[in-house]
Amino acid sequence: MRFAQVLSFGTEGYPPKIARRLRVFNLACWSSALLWLVFAVSYLSEPKLQTVAVIDFIMAIVIAALPVLHRFGPRTAVVSFALVNLPAHSSSVFYSAPKPACRCSILSTVPERC
Repeated sequence: MRFAQVLSFGTEGYPPKIARRLRVFNLACWSSALLWLVFAVSYLSEPKLQTVAVIDFIMAIVIAALPVLHRFGPRTAVVSFALVNLPAHSSSVFYSAPKPACRCSILSTVPERC
Protein backbone atom coordinates (compact mmCIF):
# COMPACT_ATOMS: atom_id res chain seq x y z
CA MET A 1 0.00 0.00 0.00
CA ARG A 2 1.08 3.52 -0.59
CA PHE A 3 1.77 5.80 2.34
CA ALA A 4 -1.18 8.07 1.50
CA GLN A 5 -3.55 5.11 1.45
CA VAL A 6 -2.33 3.98 4.86
CA LEU A 7 -2.78 7.46 6.29
CA SER A 8 -6.30 7.60 4.87
CA PHE A 9 -7.42 4.79 7.16
CA GLY A 10 -10.91 5.54 8.46
CA THR A 11 -11.34 8.78 6.55
CA GLU A 12 -13.62 7.45 3.82
CA GLY A 13 -16.93 9.25 3.60
CA TYR A 14 -15.74 12.47 5.22
CA PRO A 15 -15.49 15.81 3.40
CA PRO A 16 -11.97 16.60 2.11
CA LYS A 17 -11.21 19.17 4.81
CA ILE A 18 -12.14 16.81 7.65
CA ALA A 19 -10.45 13.85 5.94
CA ARG A 20 -7.20 15.83 5.75
CA ARG A 21 -7.39 16.58 9.47
CA LEU A 22 -8.05 12.90 10.22
CA ARG A 23 -5.05 11.86 8.12
CA VAL A 24 -2.86 14.19 10.18
CA PHE A 25 -4.36 12.67 13.31
CA ASN A 26 -3.57 9.16 12.04
CA LEU A 27 0.04 10.20 11.51
CA ALA A 28 0.18 11.71 15.00
CA CYS A 29 -1.27 8.57 16.57
CA TRP A 30 1.03 6.17 14.82
CA SER A 31 4.15 8.27 15.45
CA SER A 32 3.17 8.58 19.12
CA ALA A 33 2.63 4.83 19.31
CA LEU A 34 6.04 4.30 17.75
CA LEU A 35 7.60 6.51 20.40
CA TRP A 36 5.85 4.56 23.19
CA LEU A 37 7.15 1.37 21.59
CA VAL A 38 10.73 2.68 21.46
CA PHE A 39 10.59 3.52 25.15
CA ALA A 40 9.08 0.13 25.96
CA VAL A 41 11.91 -1.66 24.18
CA SER A 42 14.52 0.51 25.87
CA TYR A 43 13.03 -0.23 29.31
CA LEU A 44 13.14 -4.00 28.82
CA SER A 45 16.86 -4.17 29.61
CA GLU A 46 16.32 -2.82 33.15
CA PRO A 47 14.77 -5.38 35.52
CA LYS A 48 13.20 -2.64 37.66
CA LEU A 49 11.50 -1.05 34.65
CA GLN A 50 9.94 -4.15 33.10
CA THR A 51 6.54 -3.23 34.51
CA VAL A 52 6.86 0.18 32.89
CA ALA A 53 7.84 -1.54 29.64
CA VAL A 54 4.65 -3.63 29.72
CA ILE A 55 2.57 -0.51 30.36
CA ASP A 56 4.32 1.25 27.47
CA PHE A 57 3.59 -1.70 25.15
CA ILE A 58 -0.09 -1.54 26.11
CA MET A 59 -0.15 2.23 25.57
CA ALA A 60 1.46 1.81 22.14
CA ILE A 61 -1.23 -0.67 21.12
CA VAL A 62 -4.05 1.52 22.44
CA ILE A 63 -2.74 4.67 20.75
CA ALA A 64 -2.09 2.86 17.46
CA ALA A 65 -5.69 1.62 17.49
CA LEU A 66 -7.28 5.04 18.10
CA PRO A 67 -7.88 5.79 14.37
CA VAL A 68 -10.45 2.97 14.41
CA LEU A 69 -12.66 5.38 16.37
CA HIS A 70 -13.10 7.61 13.29
CA ARG A 71 -16.20 5.58 12.46
CA PHE A 72 -17.98 7.08 15.50
CA GLY A 73 -17.34 10.66 14.45
CA PRO A 74 -14.50 12.97 13.46
CA ARG A 75 -13.81 14.12 17.03
CA THR A 76 -14.19 10.85 18.92
CA ALA A 77 -10.65 9.64 18.23
CA VAL A 78 -9.14 13.05 18.98
CA VAL A 79 -10.85 13.27 22.36
CA SER A 80 -9.81 9.70 23.13
CA PHE A 81 -6.22 10.55 22.20
CA ALA A 82 -6.26 13.43 24.67
CA LEU A 83 -7.84 11.30 27.40
CA VAL A 84 -5.34 8.48 26.94
CA ASN A 85 -2.10 10.22 26.09
CA LEU A 86 -2.17 13.43 28.09
CA PRO A 87 -2.57 11.99 31.60
CA ALA A 88 0.02 9.31 30.88
CA HIS A 89 2.50 11.90 29.63
CA SER A 90 1.94 14.33 32.48
CA SER A 91 2.32 11.64 35.14
CA SER A 92 5.55 10.36 33.60
CA VAL A 93 6.95 13.90 33.50
CA PHE A 94 5.91 14.45 37.11
CA TYR A 95 7.54 11.29 38.44
CA SER A 96 10.72 11.59 36.35
CA ALA A 97 11.33 15.23 37.30
CA PRO A 98 13.89 16.13 39.97
CA LYS A 99 12.54 16.23 43.50
CA PRO A 100 11.78 19.83 44.36
CA ALA A 101 10.76 20.78 47.86
CA CYS A 102 7.12 21.30 46.92
CA ARG A 103 6.88 17.80 45.47
CA CYS A 104 8.31 16.32 48.66
CA SER A 105 5.87 18.23 50.80
CA ILE A 106 2.94 17.04 48.69
CA LEU A 107 3.87 13.37 48.41
CA SER A 108 5.42 12.77 51.80
CA THR A 109 4.78 14.01 55.29
CA VAL A 110 8.22 12.81 56.39
CA PRO A 111 10.93 15.21 55.09
CA GLU A 112 13.66 12.55 55.41
CA ARG A 113 12.05 10.53 52.62
CA CYS A 114 12.71 13.34 50.13
